Amino acid sequence: MWTSRASLAGLMLALIAPACAERPSPGTANAAAARTGKATVAGALHFIEDDAPAALVEAKRRGVPVFVEAWAPW
Repeated sequence: MWTSRASLAGLMLALIAPACAERPSPGTANAAAARTGKATVAGALHFIEDDAPAALVEAKRRGVPVFVEAWAPW
């Protein structure tokens, strides 16, 4: 019984710990957006459709993650 309680406590700690990350300093744009509830826009999103190699090259060049939307009609 003790082992499962300890495991549950460890799991809960692992799930909650990321929420305790440091907050941005008050002088940053993210902190201002958090206080006002309004996001700042750095630029429009540009989607590359049906060209995965070009999307990967562009993402590496800009240092941004790649968003992949995939679905099936069934």
